[in-house]
This record gives sequence, structure tokens and C-alpha cells, in this order.
Amino acid sequence: MRPEAGQNPREKNETDPEGERENEMKYAYNPKSKCADEFINHEEILETLDYAEKNRHNRELIDEILNKARERKGLSHRDAAVLLDCDLEDK
Repeated sequence: MRPEAGQNPREKNETDPEGERENEMKYAYNPKSKCADEFINHEEILETLDYAEKNRHNRELIDEILNKARERKGLSHRDAAVLLDCDLEDK
């Protein structure tokens, strides 16, 4: 069940004042979806930020990401987050 246009799926409303349908409206993360609720996923954002923080000093991973970028193989959002969080002077 999809929310109507302009409706926040996690927002309580008159027909569901207690937010009981919240679990029913969670969407799977799908970065290629045209539905914003599927490609903008709060849990995925938190996991990506955590991944970036844990790998910000991982030189081997950072080198792999930089090589992938040099070869124009495309970077994932997690790759980009690691590079943005990296504070190594030589990288």
C-alpha cells in the first residue's frame, strides 16, 4: 500500500491516529526505484554513515575506491561516503 501524493508514510493521520499502519508502509531499499520512499531509506542512510565512519582510516579500502574512480567504474553511495569522511592527509 503506497501513501497518497504528499502524504508522509510515517505520519499519523486521521484514519490511523495511532500510526498502526507504520510497519505496513516500510519499503525495501532500492536505489534504482522511482519511488522516493524506496531510494531514500532512513535505515540505509544510518548504515552508510556508520560504514563510512568505521572505514574512514581503512587505507586499503580507500585505495580500492580511488582506483575504481580512476578507472571510471562508478562509485556507490557508500564509496562516496567513505571518501567524504576520510581525513587522511595523503588521500
